[in-house]
Amino acid sequence: MANNDYKSRLAGKNWQDGGDFENLGDGSYIAKIDKAELKTNKDDYLRLQVQLTVTQANEPENERYVNRKHFLFLQFEGQNGFNPFQVKKFFEALGLDLDAIPMEDCAEAVNE
Repeated sequence: MANNDYKSRLAGKNWQDGGDFENLGDGSYIAKIDKAELKTNKDDYLRLQVQLTVTQANEPENERYVNRKHFLFLQFEGQNGFNPFQVKKFFEALGLDLDAIPMEDCAEAVNE
C-alpha cells in the first residue's frame, strides 16, 4: 500500500525538480535572521534553530539563492555530551561578546 502511494506521488518527477531545501552554494552571502529559538531535537538534545532569508549573494552564480529561506540547526549537546562549538561560532560571526552572555541567559540573547 505505502509503495503505491510513493509511486503515485513521485510519478513524473526527477532529481532536478524542487530544490527549496538544497544547501547554499560555496560563496559569501548576506542574510536576514527571521527567527531563532532554543529547542530540543527528537533525542532531547538542546540546539539553536535559526531561520534566515538570503538577501544578497556576492557571486553571480549564486544569485538563485537570493530570497530563499535557509535553516541552521546548531547543537549545544549531543551523544558525546555538551559541546556548544557550533552555537559559539554563530554568535561570534554575529559579533556578539560571548563572555558577556552567561550560558543560562542564552535564550534571552537569542531572542534579542
